[in-house]
Order: sequence, then C-alpha cells, then structure tokens
Amino acid sequence: MGDRSEDDRRKQLSFPPEAAEEFLTQAPVGAGIVSVPSFHVTAANSLFGQLLGIDGPLNAPLPACLSDSMTASLLPLLDRAAAGATLREEIRVPEAGNRWVEIRLGPLHRDGVVHAVALLVADITAHKHADEELIESEMKARAAIETAVEGIITIDEEGIIESFNPAAARIFGYAPEEAIGQNVSILMPEPYRSQHTDFIRRYLATGQAHIIGIGREVIGQRKDGTLFPMDLAVSEVRLADHVHFTGLIRDITERKQAEAALRQAQRQAEEAYHREKQIAQRFQSTLLPREEERVPGYAIAHSYRPALVEADVGGDFYNLIEIDPRRVGVVVGDVGGKGLDAAVLAAQAQHTLMALLLQDPQHPERVLAEARRPITALDPDRILTVFLGVLERDTGRLRCASAGHEQPLLWHAAERRMEVLPLDGPAFFGIPAGTYSRIDTRLEEGDLLFLYTDGLPDACGDDGLLGLERVSDLVARNADRPPEVILSVLYDSVIAYSHNRLRDDIVLMAIRRERARLEGHTVFVPAPGTPEWLEAPAALKG
Repeated sequence: MGDRSEDDRRKQLSFPPEAAEEFLTQAPVGAGIVSVPSFHVTAANSLFGQLLGIDGPLNAPLPACLSDSMTASLLPLLDRAAAGATLREEIRVPEAGNRWVEIRLGPLHRDGVVHAVALLVADITAHKHADEELIESEMKARAAIETAVEGIITIDEEGIIESFNPAAARIFGYAPEEAIGQNVSILMPEPYRSQHTDFIRRYLATGQAHIIGIGREVIGQRKDGTLFPMDLAVSEVRLADHVHFTGLIRDITERKQAEAALRQAQRQAEEAYHREKQIAQRFQSTLLPREEERVPGYAIAHSYRPALVEADVGGDFYNLIEIDPRRVGVVVGDVGGKGLDAAVLAAQAQHTLMALLLQDPQHPERVLAEARRPITALDPDRILTVFLGVLERDTGRLRCASAGHEQPLLWHAAERRMEVLPLDGPAFFGIPAGTYSRIDTRLEEGDLLFLYTDGLPDACGDDGLLGLERVSDLVARNADRPPEVILSVLYDSVIAYSHNRLRDDIVLMAIRRERARLEGHTVFVPAPGTPEWLEAPAALKG
C-alpha cells in the first residue's frame, strides 16, 4: 500500500452511502447529519426528530425545524462544531415531554474542510431524574441532619470527628469547626476518654460491640467541662475499605430531673397514702362491732370483706346496738367511694343514725327521714345507702326501713321459703328526697334474716353480675347451717365466681332466731327478764 496515491487512500476510507443508511437505521440513538453552512438535514433516522421534539419533515435547515428554545440551545453548538469542535451537551426538550437528551456533535471533514456536522442524540431522562432524585435525597438528608433535635456525629475508624450537626453543637458547646478534626474522646469524661480509641480498635479487630448497634445511657462532657446524662446510639457504615460510625445523641438531663422529681412525688404520695390508710383503718374499726354480738335467743354472725382489686379502705359499715333489754337496733350502710373521706363519712353517718334510733326506735322510717338532711350536708357529692331495723328479742318482730339499700332476704324455716323484703326509699346524697316506708315482719323460730351490701350481688364473673337471684339461692341452700358457716360459704362462693377479683367491699350479716330443745321438743327460749321468761319452765331458765 505504500505506492498508493492520496486519492486512492481517500476512496478506500470513504463511507459508502448504503453503509451510512444502514447505520442511521439501526442506531439505538437519534442520528443525523447536517450540511455546513446551511445546516440542512442531509440524513437522519426517526429517533433524531423525535428526541429533538420535531413533528414535521426534516426538509429545511435544522434550526428552522426546532422550537425557539431548542434553536437557542442548539444553534451555538452547531456553529462551534462547524468550526471544528467536538462537543457534548445535555439539553431539556420541552416539546418532547420535558425529555432530557444528550447531544454529541462532531465535524465531518472533506479535503481538510468541514462540510457537515454529525449529531448523536441519546435519551437520558431516566438518568437525569435519578440524578435529580439523588441530589434531592442528599439535600433532604442533609436538611434532616441539620434540623434534627438530636445530636448527630460521624467519626472515622480512628475516632476523628467528620461531621457535627447544629444540635450536637448546642448539646456539647463546640462549634462545628471546633469539633471536626478532633478525636471524639473530647466529648466524654475520664476514664472513657483515655479508653475510647482502644474500644474502637478492639471492635474492629474482634467485632465485639459494647455500644455499637445497641444503644445505652452514658455520660457526656461539654466544652465547659460539665457532665450530663445522654442516650447514645451508634451505627456502623462501611464504605469501600473504610469504616465510619454515626452517633445519635439525645440530652436526657431534663428527663432525668423529671424522673427524680416523679420518684420523689411517688414516695411522698405513698407516704401520704399509708398515713391516710392508717387513719382510715382506725375510723373503719369504729364502724364495725368489736366482737360478735350476743343476743339471747338469736344466733348472729357478721363479716366485713374488703375488695381484692382495690386494696383500700372502704365506706361499708354495720352495727348492732342494744336499745333496751327487749330491743336491738341493726344498721348496715354503704358509702360510695373509698379512702379516708368515705370512712369518715361512714362513721359520722352511723353515729347519727344510731343516736336518732335510740330516740325513736318504733319508727326507723322517720329516723331515716330525720337523718337525711344532716348526713347529706356532710358531703353532698357522695351516695349513701342504709338498712335500718329494730328487732324485738322476745317476739321476733322486725321493724325496718331502707334508704336505697339492697333488699334484705328472710328465710322462712317452717315453709322452706325465701322472701325478698320489698323495702324502698331514696338513697342519701344527690338523690331527690322522698318518703321512706316501713315494713313490719316477724322472725319465727328457725327463720333467718340475711343483710348485705352491694359488693355481693355486684360481683362480676363470666356470666355477668352475681345478682340477687343467685345470692338468694345460695342463702336458701345453706339456710339450715350456722350463720357463721353461711357467711363463709357466701364469701367463698363469690370469690370463686369473680375469679378472686372482688371490685367492692362486702358486708354480710345473718340473724337466726334460735330453737330451744326440751325433752325432745323444740321450744323458743324467751329473753331473760321478759314476762315470757318469768313464766317459762325452770328447765328452760337453767
């Protein structure tokens, strides 16, 4: 080939027209050739016009086929390429759906002169959007770091601070430019300051983390030397062959102070609670009989059981008081709520009721009406229910009235029948005043009077509340047993029904008129000192 002429070499290197056509057709990008200097499109594939936003035919100078904005962007590039420059440029094409394209321009020479410009147009929209999203993501991340309330610090594997956000600056008192480049150990007191570099090296060598990926409460040191508690969480990031650590720091000084104040308040509240409870217990002891009352001719049992859910002093109360040798006063009450206030109110209400009953034992309904105003004045926001009765020892006659209390049960032994005494009347406090009615009945030999507070029927189990019907059935099935046994059975039953979760205190009282036995017969033993007792056989008196 050494003897070939210059013309032969040019012919050998020329690009056949059919080859050019094949290239344009198969090119994966837009490709076109424009003449110089008119910039007429001499050859182009379909993608060329599409990517440049050209709808019509390419039978005019290229700038004339473009929008004004595209002409303004592309014409300077064509001029430079026509002058011999090879160029690359990214351009947004609004006419093509805001598509981004990369245009490469190169001069085509003939006889040493640029006679045309070749253009390659590639769609880079996806890449451009990815870049934009990456930039946006980086900006958001940077903004999040800069505006975070937690201190964010990054260090390298030598412990040198690489970044120090504004929150970290506020926490530690160092300006970012003061901290960056320093060892992170300046932010911690001894002995951790001296040991920190060894901690990092040991972790990198063994992978055993004491804080990385775990988080813990540690002590930090500010620029002024003051120490403070902080939560520290450290994460590890590996980039290429380097390890970086990011620390998330939260100053918990206020939290610690609040926790200490809360603990102090809790201690004070517990102390106050125990003091109040002791006082309330003393009050409540006055609400209950000191020992089992002995009423000749009657077997009596009573019991107070506190709630198991709320271990507190309640307002339930009951008592028996000797009015005179022939009559006994019976009171059972329930003050709503718990605590010292309820216990104090219960004591005051009981004493008021019993004092008035001593003055008017014939009419318990009038006692309730008279007691309503002074008792209500003690605490108008609480509710009090009361059963009040007078039992004549020798005859078994019972006069009773109720202020919203649970209805008593009367077991008639001879008839084997349970009666619910239909007592009615408004409760005290917050309930409009009304009239109180009295019921007169009689306990015959063997009959049983059963009194209780609402904690018994209101005990909650799987089938809902225990209810009056179940209570009545339990009493009836055990009515022939001693009163103390009846109370024990009732209490065990309600505990089992409620799954050991009583929500309210319970008062239980059972009063049975006894039978006496003489020569194989059951007889009533009159109360000593009564006319019946004086007339009774000597065997009964003995």
